[in-house]
Amino acid sequence: MSAMSQASPEALARIADIDAALARGESAAARRNAELLRQESTSRSDLTTTGLADLRLSYCDLQQSHVTRARDGARQVAKSFRELGALSEEVNALSLWSRTASILGRSVEAVESALLAINLAQALPRGRWTASASLSLGVAYGWAHAFTRAMQAFDTVKQIVEGEEQGDSAALLEVEVERHWVQAVRFETERMAGKPTSSFDAPKQLRQLQEGLATPAPTRALTPGAESSLSDSVTLVCGLKSLWSGDVEQARDMLSACASTHESAHGAGWLISAQSWLHAELAMQQGELEAAAMHASRMTALAHEQEHQLLACLGHRLTSDIYIRLGQPQHALAELHQLLERQRAIQGSHLDSREEVARYRAEMRESELRIQALAAESNKFKQWAHEDALTGLGNLRLFNQCLHDWHAASADSGQPLCVALIDVDKFKLINDTYSYDTGDRVLRGIAEQMKAHVREKDLPVRWGGDEFAILFRETGETAALQVAQRIQQSVAQHDWTSLAPGLKVAISVGVTEARAGDNKVSLVRRSEEVMFAQKQANHRAEAARSVSPNLMRMVSGWLRASHRVVIFVGAGMSGQGQMDAEVDTEQLAAGTSGAGASFRHVDGLRSDPDGFTRYWREWRRSKLDRAPSAVHRALVTLSHHLPQPTFVSERIDGLLTMAGALKVVEIYGNALNDRCAACERKVLNVMNGRCMICDLPGNIVRPDVVLLGEQPDHRLLAAAELAAKRAGVILVVDSDATTYPSSALLEKARSRGAKVVMLGHGQATRRGVADITVPTAPELALRVLIEQLSNGAGDGSAPSELSADGLQALCFLTGHAEDNLGTTLQQALGWKHWEIERHLGTLPWIFPLPTRSTMNPAAPMPTRADFKQLAADEHVRKSMREAFLMMLRFYGFEWRDGSVEKALDWRRGFASWAVSHSHHDLFISRILRAMALTGLKADAEAWLRALDCEVLQYRGNKGKVPLSHWRLAVLA
Repeated sequence: MSAMSQASPEALARIADIDAALARGESAAARRNAELLRQESTSRSDLTTTGLADLRLSYCDLQQSHVTRARDGARQVAKSFRELGALSEEVNALSLWSRTASILGRSVEAVESALLAINLAQALPRGRWTASASLSLGVAYGWAHAFTRAMQAFDTVKQIVEGEEQGDSAALLEVEVERHWVQAVRFETERMAGKPTSSFDAPKQLRQLQEGLATPAPTRALTPGAESSLSDSVTLVCGLKSLWSGDVEQARDMLSACASTHESAHGAGWLISAQSWLHAELAMQQGELEAAAMHASRMTALAHEQEHQLLACLGHRLTSDIYIRLGQPQHALAELHQLLERQRAIQGSHLDSREEVARYRAEMRESELRIQALAAESNKFKQWAHEDALTGLGNLRLFNQCLHDWHAASADSGQPLCVALIDVDKFKLINDTYSYDTGDRVLRGIAEQMKAHVREKDLPVRWGGDEFAILFRETGETAALQVAQRIQQSVAQHDWTSLAPGLKVAISVGVTEARAGDNKVSLVRRSEEVMFAQKQANHRAEAARSVSPNLMRMVSGWLRASHRVVIFVGAGMSGQGQMDAEVDTEQLAAGTSGAGASFRHVDGLRSDPDGFTRYWREWRRSKLDRAPSAVHRALVTLSHHLPQPTFVSERIDGLLTMAGALKVVEIYGNALNDRCAACERKVLNVMNGRCMICDLPGNIVRPDVVLLGEQPDHRLLAAAELAAKRAGVILVVDSDATTYPSSALLEKARSRGAKVVMLGHGQATRRGVADITVPTAPELALRVLIEQLSNGAGDGSAPSELSADGLQALCFLTGHAEDNLGTTLQQALGWKHWEIERHLGTLPWIFPLPTRSTMNPAAPMPTRADFKQLAADEHVRKSMREAFLMMLRFYGFEWRDGSVEKALDWRRGFASWAVSHSHHDLFISRILRAMALTGLKADAEAWLRALDCEVLQYRGNKGKVPLSHWRLAVLA
C-alpha cells in the first residue's frame, strides 16, 4: 500500500509543490511549506500526511547539508511508514537513510538499509522506489570501495529507469552522475595507493553526460531535490575526468563554468568542497604544490562542515600526498593522524549502525517478540518511575513526594527549606531554529550543570518541558540564591556552539524559602512569580539592546508628521510579541478537541443551540476578571499623542475599549447577532435595542472571540480599508500579516503611500508588507515611542533626513528588515564558509557603499550624509563589526588581542582568494571602505596591515595593484 493513495488530493498537491521547490533548489521555501503541512496534519491527526511531510523535511535537511539530522529523520519516518503499512514510502525513507549513512561514512549501515529497502521493494511493482533503493545501494557500495558491486547496482538502476520511466532524463542523468563520481573516487583511491589506476573511456563518458545536460529540461530525479545540483555535479566530475585524461584546458573551463554559477547554485553543498578538490588537482598538475595544499586543506574543512565524512577522508589523504611531494613529512604525518582519528570515529559508529539496523529489522519482522521483551523489562521501568528519561534527573512525581515529606520535616525541625524553579529562556526558538534534537541536548547540558553545583542532599529535578526545579534541604534563601546564580552563570558561559553554531542558552531562576503556613501550591507559586519577574526583566533588557534609537526616532517622526494614523491590532502571531497568550488562544478558537470543540465554529449553533449557549455563557463567566494587557494600555496612551487615530482590530474581546480606546473598528463579530440572550430564540432583527419576540432588552448572545468559519463584516471591513487608505502611518501590533484580511488591508494602504510599521514578529511574519519591522516586545517599543512623542522627539531630528537607501541600510543592519533576497542579517551572520560563497549577493547589504554593486544592483546606496548617521548608530557599528569578524574568518584571519592575525586554519580561507586575482579582491575593497565610512576605520586599518604582509608574499608584484586599491578604500 502507498501513503500517497491514502493522502487527500490537497495534501498531494502540496507535496508536489514541495518537491518542485526542492527541484529548484529552494530548500528554505520547501522547508517552510513542509513544516506548515506537518503542523496542519498533526492537528488533524493525519498520520499519513504527517509522515510525507516529515520525509520532505529530511530531504530539505539533506539539501542543506544537515546530513545527521536527515539520517535521523529518515530512520524515524521509515519506522512511521512501517507502522502505517505504507510500503513504497517506507522504501523511499530507507533509501534516504542509506544515502545519508553513506555520506556520514557509515558504510555498513548504508549497505544494510539499502538492501532492506530492496528486499521490501520486491513486494511492490517495479518503479521509482525500486530504482531509488538500487541507486542508494550503488552509492553505498561505491563509497565503501566495493566498486564492482557498485557498478552492478548502477546497471540495475539504469535498466529499471529505462524500462519503467520511459527514459526519464533527470533520473537517468542522476544515475550516470553517481556512477561517474564512484569512478572518480576509485581512480583517486588507487592512484594515492600506488596501484595501477582503473581505465575509463573519458571522452565517451563525458559526451554522454553533456548530452544529458543538452536534453530538454529534466522531469523528475529519483531523489527529490537532486535536479537542482545535477548541472554543477556533472560539470565538476567532467572536470576531474578531463584533467586525469590529460585535457587540462577543458578541466579549467569546467571549473570556471562551475565557479561562475556558484552563487546561484542550489542543492548539494558538498559540491563547494568538490570544487576545492578540482582546484587542488589542477594546481598539482601545474606544479603549484603550495596552492594545491591550501585547496586540499580547504576541501577537507568544507567537507567536514557539510558532514561529508568520506570526502573529508579523501581530502586528508590528498593533502598528505601533496605535503610529501613538497618535502614536508611532518605536515603529511599530521594529516594522516587526522585521517586516522576520523576513520576511527567512523569505525566506532559502525557498531551503533549495526545495532540500529538490527533493531529496525527486529521491530519490522518480530514485533511480537519485541513486545514480549518490553514486557519482560517492565520491572525496570517501575524502578525508573522517579527518573526523567531524557536528563537522568528526578521527575515531577519525585519532586512532589519529596516536597511534601521535606516540608513537613522542615516544619518539625525548624531547618529552612528552599525551592528554586528554573526555566530555559526562548526554548521554543531553540527547537525551531536548531532542531528538537539540539533542544534535547540543551536540556541534558543544563541538567549536567545542575548536578555539578548542588549537594548530594539536594534534589534537582526536571519539572517538565523546559522547566527544572531544585529542592534545597536545610538551606536558607541567601545560600540557595547563590547556588542558583552560579548555575545561571555557568549555563550562560558554557560553550553551546559545539551543539550548533551560534547557539546561546540562558535560564531564569526563581528562589523562595518556605514560610510558616506554606503549602505546596503557595510555595511553588511564589517561586514562579520570582522566576517570571526575572524572565521579564531579562527579556526587556535584551529587547532594549536590540532596538535602534535612530530607527525609533524615525518612526516617531512619521507618526508626528502624519495627519491620520491607523493602529491595526491583529488576532495573534506565532512567536514572541503577543499581547496576551491566553486571550490569543481563545481569540483564534484554535482548539479542535474536547467537549466544546464543535461550539467554536459558527455551525455549532445549528447542531446544538442549547449546548452552544451554555458553553459560551460558562466561558463568559470564567472570563469576567479579564483586563486589558500592558500592550492594550500602551496603545491607548500612544493614541493620545497622535492626530486622528483610528483603531482597527481583528479581536472582538472589547479589551481595547476597556483600556480607553474611543474609536475601534472591529472587523469581525457579525455572526449570531440575531440571537437574544433573554429568550434564547433566533430572531430576524432587533429594533431599538429590544427583542421583537420577548420585548426585553436585547443582550445579544455571542462569544467574545472570533469563531472558526466566521467571515469579516463587509461594511466594517470597508470602513477599515477606507481609514487605512487615508492614513499616513499604519502601526501594526500582534499580527503576522499573512492571512486575509490583514494582508490585503496593509497592501492596499501601502500602495496609497502609507508607511507601515510592524511591532514584534513571529517566525511566519510577512515582513514584505512593512516599511519597518521592530522585532522586539511591543510593550517596550510602544513605551519608547510614547516617550519620544511626549518629549517632542521625531520632528526635524537627524534620522528623518535619511534617504530611502539610507533607511534600507539602517533597517537591514539593525535587524529590522530583510534584503531583496529574503535574508536577514542574523541569518547571514550564522553562515558557514561555503554558504558565504553561495550568497555573495547579500554582502553589498552587509557592507553598503554609496556606489552601485554589480553583484547585487538592488543593494542600497546610502549617501555620504547617510553614512554619518549610520556611523553614529551603536547598533549599526556592532552589526558591521560582527560581520567583519565573520569575513575575517572566511578569508583566513581572526581578531586576536587587538590586531588581525592569521587563523589556525588560515589555509582554508586563504585558498579561496589569495593565490590569484579574483572577485574577492573587490569584496575586500568593499568591506574596507564600508568599515571606514561607518566609523570602524581602525579595524579596517588593522586588517589592511595584515593583508599588506600576506598578499605580497603569495602574489609578489601582482599583489601591489589590489593593495593600492585597498589603501584608497580605507581612506574613503
